[in-house]
Amino acid sequence: MTVTVIGVGGTGSSVAVQLARMGVRRLRLVDRDVIDDTNVPRVYGSTTADIGKPKVIVLKNHIASFSKTQVEAVHRDIVSNDLVHAIVDSDVLFGCTDNLTSRSVLNAISIQYYIPLIDIGCRILGDGEGSIIQAAAKVQLVTPDTACLWCTGTLDGKLILQESLKPAEKQKLETEGYYKTIERQPSIVTLTTMAASMGLNKLLGIIGAFGPNLSSRTQVEVRDDLVIHDNPKILTNCVCRENAGLGDSRRIVG
Repeated sequence: MTVTVIGVGGTGSSVAVQLARMGVRRLRLVDRDVIDDTNVPRVYGSTTADIGKPKVIVLKNHIASFSKTQVEAVHRDIVSNDLVHAIVDSDVLFGCTDNLTSRSVLNAISIQYYIPLIDIGCRILGDGEGSIIQAAAKVQLVTPDTACLWCTGTLDGKLILQESLKPAEKQKLETEGYYKTIERQPSIVTLTTMAASMGLNKLLGIIGAFGPNLSSRTQVEVRDDLVIHDNPKILTNCVCRENAGLGDSRRIVG
């Protein structure tokens, strides 16, 4: 089995380490970023000595210290169109990115090439005075038989467009009241590790470890002790119905 993990920060590095410990034969890691001082508390295998090094290289070296899993490190952005064909041999995709543009690309790859995608996200909101008002983790499985990220509203075309704007354009729109800067989301290793494990359980569900009644989406609200399992409906007018199985005949747009 070949598994590709896109985004190897707090969540993605935990996914990769668990996959290696589970005995996955081939693992591909994709991330354009380098380790900074804020990553070290969450990114598995990293230390302060790794600051400035590519995350994928740090994680590859860490996995090599305890596993025989073959690890390919790709220090690039998944949004690059020429990178799509480098990952379509994957049996499963794990989306652990922190922006909607890359999520939309992964969603499209999953739909067009019939590759299961396990999208993982975390969110922490504070009250500005040191207390947490929301701490949530969400995992969604995307397959030809389940709702995609557009169907569930995870993807938002307006926000994706705003992400692509240059800093000066964002500043202009913010001044005019059409754009609000999205602050960097805080996170903690307990939440990212929990979300990663939830994602791995979806993988085990795909291969039948938990029986036939697998829910495609799981959401956990830690602060309110709330867990939701559901199967969102596929929207009949969604782009995923138009592009399903088209492969190379439809260009992936990021």
